[in-house]
Amino acid sequence: MLKIENLTKIFKYDLFKKRQIAVKDLSCEFPQGKCTGLLGHNGAGKTTTIRMIFGLMTPDSGRILIKDQPLEAEHKKQIGYMPETNKLPASLTAQEILNHHLRLMNPEFSQSDRSDAVKRQLDQVGLWEHRQVRAGKLSKGMGRRLAWAQATIHDPDLIILDEPASGLDPLGRKLMNQWIQSIRSKKKTILLCTHDLHALDELCDDFHILRRGELVYSTISPLAKQISFFRERGKSDLFKIRVSGLNQLKLKEFQSTYQLPECLRSFQDGLALEVYMPNYLAAA
Repeated sequence: MLKIENLTKIFKYDLFKKRQIAVKDLSCEFPQGKCTGLLGHNGAGKTTTIRMIFGLMTPDSGRILIKDQPLEAEHKKQIGYMPETNKLPASLTAQEILNHHLRLMNPEFSQSDRSDAVKRQLDQVGLWEHRQVRAGKLSKGMGRRLAWAQATIHDPDLIILDEPASGLDPLGRKLMNQWIQSIRSKKKTILLCTHDLHALDELCDDFHILRRGELVYSTISPLAKQISFFRERGKSDLFKIRVSGLNQLKLKEFQSTYQLPECLRSFQDGLALEVYMPNYLAAA
């Protein structure tokens, strides 16, 4: 459903500040009909990636594909988004917000169809009795319910959820998980950004982990298959060398210059490089 290929975003503030690499050569995918988690510490590049998916930021390189097609404005009608913090027009009522959103996303709907859809959605999230309350007057929990309703009312194929349970009490979290499960059962594609490992275990089929803008682990990427291969071999059959001040480019130069044996895999960890060798003689 959603595929990201070699995506890079660099922020260049001014001449006196170093450039900041927010996302670096990121490649990952979010399969159709599954809930895939996107994890990482604050500043790992998750929000920047989401903003590029929506076209709010232009990547410096790489591309984003929806159903194997380059992302275009028309594709955005197939996406639903629930941000981490509520960004609802404070002066509009819950009913007005959903009605306006549906007019933008499904302009072919008649007024009657929109009214029926809005009522169903507000009933589902328990806000029908509060339909005339302005968004600025809703509690945080009610605001999260309204944000969920807005993200899903136009029946999108791809739903991006950024910490959907943020600010909810235990009952609200339970309801949110149930709503996500119901969308998941309809074979919708879900991208779930979360720090909640319990939600990850309960809701996600797969996940990607970002660190400093780079993909460091994924359950559905070739990297994950390599890690699984390492685990199957066992520690006794695998030799790891950790070298400071070395990167993968320099490693290839050394291998070529000094005719060093090929490694099974190498992983960059900050300023250090972990190199995995198949046996002791190769490592030595």
